[in-house]
Amino acid sequence: MILRDQNNFLMHSADWNEQSAVDLANESGIALSERHWEILRILRELYLKNGRHPAMRVFIKALRSEQHASTMLELMQLFGERPLFTISFIAGLPKPPHCL
Repeated sequence: MILRDQNNFLMHSADWNEQSAVDLANESGIALSERHWEILRILRELYLKNGRHPAMRVFIKALRSEQHASTMLELMQLFGERPLFTISFIAGLPKPPHCL
């Protein structure tokens, strides 16, 4: 059984796997494409490397430096109005502290 916090995020990022990502995306009304997966993987790498969420500008800069040019508009088109919140949710990471 995968435990979740009061915001419905996974309590332990180690419980995350590709199937849980698909399930979480479905809960959010999102069908994952390869582009979604690229973005999810990059955020997980940044979070696991630094132990915290990047600011949105830092995240977009990281996407660009990884040859995955992205804009806030693209992230909103893929993940909705609160992209970092939704990406974190689907990626099995805690709720970003700066997201309401």
